[in-house]
Amino acid sequence: MATSAPRSPTPRPADLVSCPASAATSLLNARDLPDFGTLRPEDLEGTLRALLVHLRKVHDRCFRSPRPVEPTWDSVVVPEMMGNDAVQRIWSLIDFLCVVVNQPGLHAMQQRLQPELGRMWSELGSDPLRLARYIELRDSPGFASLPATRRRIVDLALSELRRGGATLDPATRARMSAIDQRLLALGTAFTDKAYEAHEMFRLPTGPQHLRGIPEISLAAAREEAAEHEASGHDLPSGTTHVFTLRPSSCDALMTHAEDRTLRRQMFRGYVTRASEFDLPRLDNSAHMAEILALRFEYARLAGYDSYAEYTLDGTIAGGPGRVQGFLREIAQRALPQAAREMRDLREFAAQRLDLPELQAWDLTFACQRMQEARSAASPRPGAAAQVVDEPRATQAMFDLAGRLFGLRMVEQSPTRAWHPDVRLWRVEAADGELVGHLYADLYAREGKRGEVCAAPLRNRCRGPDGTTHTPAVVLLCDFERLGASGPAQLDAGELGMLFHEFGHCLHALLTQVDEPWAAGLAWLETDAVEWPSQFIEQFAAGLQLPGLEPDTDGTRAGEPLPACMLLQEVRAAMFDLHIHHELREFTPRAINEAAANIEQEFNLLPPPDFSRHYHTLTHVFDGPYPSTLYGYLWGHMLAAELYEHFEQHGRPAAAWGARLREQILGLGASRDTIESFRAFLGRDPTIDALLRQRRIGGTA
Repeated sequence: MATSAPRSPTPRPADLVSCPASAATSLLNARDLPDFGTLRPEDLEGTLRALLVHLRKVHDRCFRSPRPVEPTWDSVVVPEMMGNDAVQRIWSLIDFLCVVVNQPGLHAMQQRLQPELGRMWSELGSDPLRLARYIELRDSPGFASLPATRRRIVDLALSELRRGGATLDPATRARMSAIDQRLLALGTAFTDKAYEAHEMFRLPTGPQHLRGIPEISLAAAREEAAEHEASGHDLPSGTTHVFTLRPSSCDALMTHAEDRTLRRQMFRGYVTRASEFDLPRLDNSAHMAEILALRFEYARLAGYDSYAEYTLDGTIAGGPGRVQGFLREIAQRALPQAAREMRDLREFAAQRLDLPELQAWDLTFACQRMQEARSAASPRPGAAAQVVDEPRATQAMFDLAGRLFGLRMVEQSPTRAWHPDVRLWRVEAADGELVGHLYADLYAREGKRGEVCAAPLRNRCRGPDGTTHTPAVVLLCDFERLGASGPAQLDAGELGMLFHEFGHCLHALLTQVDEPWAAGLAWLETDAVEWPSQFIEQFAAGLQLPGLEPDTDGTRAGEPLPACMLLQEVRAAMFDLHIHHELREFTPRAINEAAANIEQEFNLLPPPDFSRHYHTLTHVFDGPYPSTLYGYLWGHMLAAELYEHFEQHGRPAAAWGARLREQILGLGASRDTIESFRAFLGRDPTIDALLRQRRIGGTA
């Protein structure tokens, strides 16, 4: 589930279309929330189909019927904006429920509707008559008097229509539409295989291999073994513990297990999921090759030299050349320090761990031991604070929202939620005005996909009657409980994950734009989506929130290699850019070679030949970030600049947060994000603050 609005040719707006009242239609109202206990797949399907019929009628009326002499905002944009958003709200609800509820009828309904919805978006997004009407509106005498946000929405719509093929001949448009449909099916299949491969992996072992693993993780592995045996699955003789690829299980083993063979088995299971080394039916190799070939063909039909050029048109970076320069500059600055870090780690592993030849499956373990040795030799305040229980972390998260943005979280009884674990808050401004609603579904369970994301259910807009429709968003995590019902104990990585996704939720909640095609995350540049979440992570560490005692220098346990960790992010982004910009042979072999070449250039401890970690890279092959995975690093750069500026000027957090919301965070896509940053900082961002924050270079 994407945290950013998909770059569909049809934007994201607000709708108040009349439908028979049901639990499925509550999200169409200004502030109602669904009664999840009474939602039925047939009601959702019926509601969505009715809204699709309505939207087609709107398009026929606006773009095919006799037209008024002069097009206006109200006659051209508003009707389809409203119809579009009604569809989007219900589809977002369906999409979200398929992640958190294991209900076969729901998934079958989603599979029926997804192709129909995709065909409609493709058709409307490449409609020459729609393009012509928007051009007429842009060229009309009244266009210049429209508010800037509305003018920008028209410009964005024109750009997306051209990118969608609206200027091309019918045969080309038909082929692009067919590619769209095939890519939709392939993306879904890719994710399904990745998910099934992840869930199926089990690593059984006995007590002789468990030395070093924390008791809390061993208890979970014992419980997993008992459940596995109770379900009738055979286990090897002597099995007492079963480990899985869930982060709490996999990370504990890779970080603490002294048994090197056990670490290698877990590593191999992790990096070969959904590849030719997995079950044949789960192999994503052919899907990846076809996805890349079709994306390349689509981009060429649209008039671009590569899919990366197509995707990066309209982003802050602006093109593959600038992105590559950005990534290579980071790598150039990080490599010398990374070489020193790896040299030190190899020496430590050889001398203290009896590992003369460090391998990829030793990396996390050796880092942890080196971190422990350094901490023992030179203790730091806060260095022992490795875990925080989830309730304290959640309260600290809300304290941050209060200190920065004046928000109050008023918990409500989630009697209408989809699971007893779910919590619900009414989000209020300091004066008590409703800002929106926030759900939190934080714990792993059977039947819930292990996705970690922010899932917007309703965007902000102002309806035709002047009523403000407030946002509703879900914070999804996959934490493991302590015991049967205890709270999760979050390590530094999980804590960062929680605050990261909360940043996305705040982005959706705090928008001040009333035109939903520009509010929150809708139509935001892809490389501007991640910075608020990373910014919130930094503030969480820097503001010393009640209940949290993070390490003062931001170091996480087991990560004494900041430059090497930064290069890991560079490698992922470079792989994504390469396969969408430079690759021309779309075969599994060519993809594997591209990955190996990038690892060789940017990894000082290259993985083994069997590594296929990109075979489950859903963000790239079935998500919002194909050829824009660099957006995470780009977002870190923007967030680091803002946070450093905050520290240097020493303003109160509330004053800073108000200014941040007013000038950047609340503006959505109502203007170019880079223009907002320039207005805020007085210049363009650079990578220097990012490197200082990561302790790269002179500050290391």
